Amino acid sequence: MLPSINIYLLVIQGVIFLIVLWFLNRNLFRPLLTILHERDERTEGFLQKSSEMGEKAKETFAEYEEKLRQARKETLGIKKKYILEGAE
Repeated sequence: MLPSINIYLLVIQGVIFLIVLWFLNRNLFRPLLTILHERDERTEGFLQKSSEMGEKAKETFAEYEEKLRQARKETLGIKKKYILEGAE
């Protein structure tokens, strides 16, 4: 003989399930999703800042290399000048 389904217990279990679902959503899932969203925003901000800092570092390094090239060029010119003066 097959067991019959008790409609009353089925309704009560459905109500309890919905209450538990509402409680978990309110006290667990929503705060957790808020925290994850805030973390994603902070991570994106840090990535953007690090990208900007990387670009600035590249620019600074390029300026440094240019100044170093100019200094070497100047030094070479001075060196040639003194070599020519010494040869005279």
